[in-house]
Amino acid sequence: MSKDNSAHCLNADQIASYLGISRSLAYELMHQKDFPCLSVRGRLVVPQDRFIEWVDKQLELKNRER
Repeated sequence: MSKDNSAHCLNADQIASYLGISRSLAYELMHQKDFPCLSVRGRLVVPQDRFIEWVDKQLELKNRER
């Protein structure tokens, strides 16, 4: 997944594939309060740039725990 300036949004299947998790786990993640998810006419989507920022933040938090 490349980081660019497009307004591309990701769905649950794409989130699951990127993180190597199941689709149902991706949906659980998308319902978490701190996850950058939008509901567009009942469909959950995640702006790609916000997703990458979220992943980076999770890595930073994990590294601080060490």
